[in-house]
Amino acid sequence: MYKKYFLMIFIGLFIYSFSNEYNFIIKVMNSDFGSIKINQINNEFETVTEIYSQKAKISAKTTYEDDFYKSYSFNMKVNEKTVADYVSNYDGKKVIHSVNSIELPVINESNLFIVDNNFIIDHFWYFLKKHEGKGKAKIFIPFLSMNNQTFKNSIVDADYDIKDDKMIFTYSGLRTEVFFDKNFITKISIPSQGIEIERNDFKEKIENNIISEEVSFESKGLILNGTLSYPALLSNKMPLIILVHGSGVLDRDERFTSAGIEIAPFYDLAEELNKKGFAVFRYDKRNFVLNKLGEDYLEVSIYDFIDDAINAYNKMLEFDFIAKDRIIFAGHSQGATLIPYILKKAGYAGISLSPAVIGFVDLMVYQIEYQQDIINELNTDGSLDNLVDMLNEYLPHVKEIKSKFESNELKNEEVYMGFKGSFIKESDYLFENVVEEFVDINKNILIISGKEDLKTPSILLQEKEDEILKNDKISIKYIEGMSHEMYNQYIVFEPLVSESIFKWYENLK
Repeated sequence: MYKKYFLMIFIGLFIYSFSNEYNFIIKVMNSDFGSIKINQINNEFETVTEIYSQKAKISAKTTYEDDFYKSYSFNMKVNEKTVADYVSNYDGKKVIHSVNSIELPVINESNLFIVDNNFIIDHFWYFLKKHEGKGKAKIFIPFLSMNNQTFKNSIVDADYDIKDDKMIFTYSGLRTEVFFDKNFITKISIPSQGIEIERNDFKEKIENNIISEEVSFESKGLILNGTLSYPALLSNKMPLIILVHGSGVLDRDERFTSAGIEIAPFYDLAEELNKKGFAVFRYDKRNFVLNKLGEDYLEVSIYDFIDDAINAYNKMLEFDFIAKDRIIFAGHSQGATLIPYILKKAGYAGISLSPAVIGFVDLMVYQIEYQQDIINELNTDGSLDNLVDMLNEYLPHVKEIKSKFESNELKNEEVYMGFKGSFIKESDYLFENVVEEFVDINKNILIISGKEDLKTPSILLQEKEDEILKNDKISIKYIEGMSHEMYNQYIVFEPLVSESIFKWYENLK
């Protein structure tokens, strides 16, 4: 049973979910009052606010276009029951809105800025993006428009004073202090009500004796944001591990959802490595950032990922507590295969987690056929029929890619199963030659492979093992029961990954 569930979670090939989140804590009179989670994709913000004492939950979405908001909606629940369901649209001249499917009076007002009072933080952020200095603005408070008695107060004039990293925002006698950095709001304070809303992923934070701080760096014209985490008790300069992503549109945590289960391999790996005394830097992948900006991430070259890793390395050299001669790259999946190429340019040593050791195109076909064999063997009761159908649908497509690749008919600008032809060709070259690169590299590398890996099966590594181990600087570790994503059959991050890395590193000293 565990194995079937394990398959359902980890069988997905090219399906990823991703988000960029901001998290806030609400305090009233210094007591915890609630929490806010914000997910931003381009000009759309989704907010979930929970008020603890009232067992209330507000789910809101705001979309912005040009100078004003385009649409706004929220659903308010108390004790799991909906008490308000509000929807509005604005074209810059009039607001058309409704609550609980009942139309509200149309508001004919130009140049409105939305600032609702349901702790919708992105409303202040968008206001800040469109204003500077001192002035007045006309604002719309949707929550007040839902009631006849307060409707007239839903459009008010606000005074604002923006200086450095702070805005004083006042309307109807209520003073709100908004603090911000170049990325987003960091804190909101309403002194008269004793309300403090603070971003809990902004400052250096200490949890379980681990410090985490936000670090950004520039790479080939793009700003990549990341998290540097390290043990709070600093003694000597500490070794650093830079994490390099697997394939897909992934954030710094490699967060994705499969079969309803969300996992974050890099978040879990960083946490385990921090406990072992390593500093760890993980950053948002280039195509994740481009996608968030609304740009074409399919234009990315696989060589860009190598350059991004090197630029992350250069950024880490700025931190005094990092041992500059003990910076290690740890790549996962696609990143694992890039490790020897990265080490040619920088780094003390490398860790290759679930690498591919055959050509990219061959792997696309092999992994599907490999998974089909395993699933067909387990699918005695038909419970895995959906997976069988999915793989049966994928297989002819990847075989067509392989055929076109081998006959030199793969077009650089054409997209094949989420990859441009040029990207497939570049990847195949690097993957096809990685065994030779492992053999030739003059730096220590630890290769870790899970025996339940369905995407880069350990059997492939075993076939190449004798050749790779001609280089006495290479070590190989196989972990029983571990998936490609580094989780075990109970969907728990495999502790032997960090333990193996620690023991390997100790032997390098």
